[in-house]
Amino acid sequence: MGLLYCLDTSAFIESWWRLYRPTSFPTFWKKMEEAIAAGQIIAPMFVLDELKRKEDDQLYAWAESQMPMFYPLEAELQLAQKTIVNQFPKLISEAKNRSLCDPWVIALGQLKQCAVISEENRGGNNTPKIPDVCDELRIKSMKVADLIEELGWRF
Repeated sequence: MGLLYCLDTSAFIESWWRLYRPTSFPTFWKKMEEAIAAGQIIAPMFVLDELKRKEDDQLYAWAESQMPMFYPLEAELQLAQKTIVNQFPKLISEAKNRSLCDPWVIALGQLKQCAVISEENRGGNNTPKIPDVCDELRIKSMKVADLIEELGWRF
């Protein structure tokens, strides 16, 4: 299988709408599909649910066509997610419906011992983000541009 990466919802949204729009960067999305088919790119099922809630039909349709990437929320992943939420309760805010997916992404990265890909910037003590929690847990975190470089993609 080689290198493995767990992607956050922000990696898909930022890539689709801002960084690597499909109309301008079709090769990027072809390479993503190839990496997904090769088992190199994964995400928890919660990412697909979050994409659906964003009411972005195009991105959601693309993501739904990549079902092998999405991991079910099985017991081992649920336990890892719960541990992360208990250790970093400020990572999520149910009242604001903010970052509910983040602990799942981090937990899957931890379980699969792979880098977490997110376009989130660092937060602070009161608003930790994926990169902050990954640092604390010694999980490699990167941006999409880092993923491209690490996989040696050229356009």
